Amino acid sequence: MQKMTIGKTWMTVLMITVFVVGTVTGQAQQENEKHRILVQEWLKPGNFPVLLPVYDSVEDVDGDLFGYADLLKYSFMDVACVYPEAGDDLLWNGAKTEWEKVKTDKQGFARAANRPERSLHEVTYFAAYIDANRWMEAEINIQSPQMFEAFLDGRSITSKANMDAADAENAGGEKKKVHLERGKHLLLI
Repeated sequence: MQKMTIGKTWMTVLMITVFVVGTVTGQAQQENEKHRILVQEWLKPGNFPVLLPVYDSVEDVDGDLFGYADLLKYSFMDVACVYPEAGDDLLWNGAKTEWEKVKTDKQGFARAANRPERSLHEVTYFAAYIDANRWMEAEINIQSPQMFEAFLDGRSITSKANMDAADAENAGGEKKKVHLERGKHLLLI
């Protein structure tokens, strides 16, 4: 994921790859590359404003201030009960929006909507289904300059609790090995 500045508008880009992991012999590595999956289409409901706690600049009993990473600890929706399809409604603070299909660019990046000002805090979700035709060990690779938490079938699998500097050369990210049973699995970020 890369962040781009366009005037006073901030854009966020998300890149996720999923591929089968095996032993690292020459033949196995070539076989893994054949099974590499770059998610080309996501479901996204929109960007939603979130507020920081009222006392975000007041130290807690341990002497710590509220940090942006603490936003990841809050559950904005019950991800274990979300199984989105294009056109499904999502209620957010009384407002209704729809899950829409979002295509990635040629490099596999999905773009979140622009936000008008940098001081505005927002959360967005990207969802994709992974179909496994057999049991497999897979690795999920997520790159983003923003903080994120990734869920597979409603369970948290990895997160990134820091934001990259605006002038960072490459987006930071996380990799996670997972076991996929045969069937359809929801990846929600």
